[in-house]
Amino acid sequence: MVKVLRSYPCSLLCVVAILWLCLCRPPHVSMGGVSGLDKVAHCMMFFSLSSLILWEYKKRHASENLRLLLLIAFAAPLAFGALIEVLQGALTDYRSADLFDFLADALGVLLAWPLVRFFLKKYYRE
Repeated sequence: MVKVLRSYPCSLLCVVAILWLCLCRPPHVSMGGVSGLDKVAHCMMFFSLSSLILWEYKKRHASENLRLLLLIAFAAPLAFGALIEVLQGALTDYRSADLFDFLADALGVLLAWPLVRFFLKKYYRE
């Protein structure tokens, strides 16, 4: 566990921030009649999480273990997104589980994969 904390500090901080944002009581803010902004926020949060995981993995590993990378940068954020939806439905009376939130989470994870991998290959030099 200590190794994970040391290897992925930014990713873990992102996990804590996402958990807090998804479970706290939402403020009463007018969205100006624009619907779907919460889905954009979900997509951006999970894009950020997967991007950080990919970056921190690359920073600490000289070679790529594709199975491990798929597990921690793809499967783990998806499982976390599903867990958040379950927790919202079970632990709060002011939020609900929403399949479309999870789909937005998954879209963020999927978008991060090719974009960050391209960026890391092209620009990241050790």
